[in-house]
Amino acid sequence: DWLSGAAGALNSNSKGKTRTTALYLQDAWRFLPDWTLVAGGRWEHWQAFDGSNYSAANVAPNPKNLVYGDRSANAFSPKAMLAYQASADWTLRGSLGKAYRFPTVSEMFQTYTDASNIKTNDPNLKAEHALAGELAAERALAGGLWRTSLFWEDKRDALISQSDTTSVPGKTISSIQNVDKIRTKGIEVAVQSTDVGIRGLDVSGSITYTDSIIERNHRIPAVVGRDQPRIPDWRATLVGTYHASDRLSYSLAGRFSGRQWAGLAYTDTNPNVYGTPGVSSYK
Repeated sequence: DWLSGAAGALNSNSKGKTRTTALYLQDAWRFLPDWTLVAGGRWEHWQAFDGSNYSAANVAPNPKNLVYGDRSANAFSPKAMLAYQASADWTLRGSLGKAYRFPTVSEMFQTYTDASNIKTNDPNLKAEHALAGELAAERALAGGLWRTSLFWEDKRDALISQSDTTSVPGKTISSIQNVDKIRTKGIEVAVQSTDVGIRGLDVSGSITYTDSIIERNHRIPAVVGRDQPRIPDWRATLVGTYHASDRLSYSLAGRFSGRQWAGLAYTDTNPNVYGTPGVSSYK
């Protein structure tokens, strides 16, 4: 009786806490008639504490309850954007920024074993950090806007889930690992327009090409040169909204996502399958 019955013996337990305290400042400066500089920064203090794993299956001399030491770290993420109003219709913009993502409670502490899966944890995971930039050109249209962007990202210690089906027969071992370096670059074209063809019909859409490659991974050198998981090569969206009145609107949207991989160590050359390691394109 799971509602009113007596509690059974504890079989396993994973727990822990994280806390982030942050301060963000930003300012915009128009130092010439056609130039605008936006600069800011985020300082954050991260803590992980009260982390532990308990398993009744462990027997001496292995401890039943593993208690992890508390951790803390500080990080500063600067960001800047410079925009130039080249003409009444054209705006050119360049952006550069750095960002951190600290590991979560589940990534550091969660572990479990069931019939077909073993999830292991790493309480010493590093924070992933990325330096990213963008060059964009925007053109004002009659009732709309057209934008083209070139973007790139240099990510270090990326937090990515890795699955291994070869270590234990019949089971999949998964864990979050730090991947040393991932390089991403791409281009995006986006457009939005109002009153397209008829009054009240708004249309917006975008198409994006992304090339995201693992450049260094000391844990699994064999995956160097492969795609970053869950990043499709092509993406596209199209949204149409008809404003029938001030209180009623109708929308129709479509999305396309190209081929991608679900994990780091993929060996299947055909991604057009359901599940792992390949993820098929869809629309």
